[in-house]
Amino acid sequence: GGWSAGLAGYAYRQLTGASGPGATFGPFKGRGWALGPALGYTTEAAGRAVILNARIYFEQDARHRFEGTTSFLTATVRF
Repeated sequence: GGWSAGLAGYAYRQLTGASGPGATFGPFKGRGWALGPALGYTTEAAGRAVILNARIYFEQDARHRFEGTTSFLTATVRF
């Protein structure tokens, strides 16, 4: 077990234009990317590995979608 730290990120590019009743402004294709810190901790509980992760994404260069800061907390239990 122990701590880990690093950089997390993603790139997003919508391949087909938006459609349906909510696409009132046309078939826009969204895109954007984000980078941010990631922190993880691995331990054991009840004989099973438990992995806790925290990530913050600072979004950039958004087109046809919202841009902002997104945070995630996740827990994974191996069994």
